[in-house]
Amino acid sequence: MKMSYTARAVPGARLAPDALTRIFVPERKYPTGYSVSATNARVVSSPTAPWIELTAAPPGAAVSVTISPRTGAYTLTPLQTDAFPLAASGRHCRAVRFVSIRLPRMKGHVRRIVVSVNGRRRLVTHRSARVLRLRVPSSKPSVVRIVVTSSHGRAMVSRRYRAMPCQQPAEW
Repeated sequence: MKMSYTARAVPGARLAPDALTRIFVPERKYPTGYSVSATNARVVSSPTAPWIELTAAPPGAAVSVTISPRTGAYTLTPLQTDAFPLAASGRHCRAVRFVSIRLPRMKGHVRRIVVSVNGRRRLVTHRSARVLRLRVPSSKPSVVRIVVTSSHGRAMVSRRYRAMPCQQPAEW
């Protein structure tokens, strides 16, 4: 991705000498990381940040930025950083949280639904449940695996989900 801009203030205002420009870098587009090259600007963000932060040098200069994929790294999502609070509440993450997963409508008779969280069997049901409510730990990433078998013993649905850990909100 390439972009260019001029770092200047809106009419009637002054641009601070250390003003930042923030460019969002989606983890979905750059899952194995990204590299940045900028002219007339200095990159001040971390290499895995979900935003590229730049300061223009000198202020008011025409800035050109090129973002390209790279391998061997990763890109954080905004919720994995403490720079993107959802609310200014004083609540802390709980040790356990609940995740609801809606199953698709299935043709045929469902014999059983087996759900595993981090390799441990958590829920076995013999009825046709549409919504599964699971307890997962908040402190670490969790892998949830769902296997739905038919009355003939064949797997009708086999899915894996990844639940990311809860992040503490940043102070305002």
